[in-house]
Amino acid sequence: MTHTLVADSHSSDAQSSSNSQVFKQLQFNYLIGYALAAAGNNLQSSYRYAIFDSYDLKRSTIERIFLCAHISTLTLGTLTSSLADKYGRRTACILSAIFYTISCLSLNINILWVLYLGSISRGIAHSLYNTNFEAWLIQDHHNSGLSTDSLKQILRDAFVLSSIAAIATGFVSQFSAELFGYVAPFDIAIGIYVIMVVFILAQWTENHGDKEASAATSFFSAFQALRNG
Repeated sequence: MTHTLVADSHSSDAQSSSNSQVFKQLQFNYLIGYALAAAGNNLQSSYRYAIFDSYDLKRSTIERIFLCAHISTLTLGTLTSSLADKYGRRTACILSAIFYTISCLSLNINILWVLYLGSISRGIAHSLYNTNFEAWLIQDHHNSGLSTDSLKQILRDAFVLSSIAAIATGFVSQFSAELFGYVAPFDIAIGIYVIMVVFILAQWTENHGDKEASAATSFFSAFQALRNG
């Protein structure tokens, strides 16, 4: 009887240690990937209008460029996000970085159709960013068999990190714009996205949602997530 209790105790300790290692690895993987994504996103929050204005674009043209991004989010962005369940959330997160990079690069070129293309890319990226990072975490957490409390902790940590990233990138954005021009924060964001993609490719595993769900069902689910977010 004593031997059985000791064996059960050792087994419980081993299981607890294993769960702790799995949790720490998932926490590290998600928080680093998400923090990089949040930093890249926050670096783009200022100076976009100033860039367009410096290119001597009419106000009506600038408004159309911004409108184009919103329309892209609701249409193309929602469509691409709806396909993430089938083709993978990790892939969708990487695509968000790629589309954001295209958007940032476009701001270096004073050609109207390029600016519109960048705006469309930003809309798609925004949708992918807002619908797939947490979806990846929740699915990977489920696959790992960890407790609900551990998921809550990671989400709390992510919220704190995103707040810190918003403050830090605000200073970086201001100083870089003053030193190198309005486009500088967007160019820094490109570098961050490159690091993010490399990290996610190296550390994240792919996961999927309901592969059997119809495209229409996934589309409306993604649209609902965007509306609520």
